Amino acid sequence: ANQDPLVLVDGVERSMTNISPEEIESVSILKDASATAVYGVRAANGVVLVTTRKGEASEKPSIELKMEYGVSQLTRMPKLLDGANFMELYNEAMANRGETTPTYSPDLVTSGSPYANVNWYDEIIRKNVPQYQVNLTASGGTDRIQFFNSIGYYSEEGLWKSKSLDYERFNLRSNITAKITDQLTAEFQVGGFIDTKNAPPYDPGDILKSIGAQVPIYEIYANGNPDYLGKQYNDDNNALIKSSNKYAGYRKTSNTQMQVTASLRWDIPFVKGLWAKALVAYDPKFYKSKEFKKQYRTYQYDKANGTYSVANTSAMSSITEWRSDTATPTTQLSLNYENKFQNKHNV
Repeated sequence: ANQDPLVLVDGVERSMTNISPEEIESVSILKDASATAVYGVRAANGVVLVTTRKGEASEKPSIELKMEYGVSQLTRMPKLLDGANFMELYNEAMANRGETTPTYSPDLVTSGSPYANVNWYDEIIRKNVPQYQVNLTASGGTDRIQFFNSIGYYSEEGLWKSKSLDYERFNLRSNITAKITDQLTAEFQVGGFIDTKNAPPYDPGDILKSIGAQVPIYEIYANGNPDYLGKQYNDDNNALIKSSNKYAGYRKTSNTQMQVTASLRWDIPFVKGLWAKALVAYDPKFYKSKEFKKQYRTYQYDKANGTYSVANTSAMSSITEWRSDTATPTTQLSLNYENKFQNKHNV
């Protein structure tokens, strides 16, 4: 069963995932039955109320620019065996099974090899990943009209050393409140984002799993030559290939979402505290993805002849595209009453 709370952004059921923090005025959480009763059964797991920023009456126009730079990193990395220790322990394991002849010669175990001592985590994963965020906001207002406008940009590079993973997002929000008459108030709100992601055609979890599937004694490149991918213990789980656009291909996605709301509030003059509100909202969403998986080859090097031969060839190249265009309309009509009696009782 779905245990997610009901999320309302400016009174409309929406996702808050990609709203910039600079656009948010407040977040409230309703959990008790009396507070959530008005929202029906969908509020059984609680309600999260997100209110975006608006201009203030009699606020002087102001412009604010905020720039941030950060670095993210993995908190812990597994410590892997080097090539010599791997071969020594492998020989020991085989001896425990009754093998009398070592798989790897003792000379190779003690001397190692300049190309066959690979730390796959160090080869695939970056130690530090930069993040950038810029926000420009403008707000102000008079007794009759208030406004808040925001433009934001966020960028993050990925963990892979191939630099084949990056993410960008642009946020936009404009909230305008206008008092048409003493009893009639109009609001117009537009918010949304556009994000793009470039990545290898394999999921991060799959790539991390592939790192652990390799052993440290096989060359990443045949004879150390970057033009020839080396044959691995498990070529289908070659993390270098899976994490690189150059070898594996790419997965490009773009996601555009808008949140458009218009409302009218009428404060009924002949009953204090009674007001009616009409609200319409329209939230279009556009998503598309293109995935290209390249065919790749791994090689072995013949030292005697100085030649390279193909050891393994992957499946043929393939391309897949997805597209989804949806829209969610919302209409609300409400009659509300708010009043305070004797400066003690709120209704």
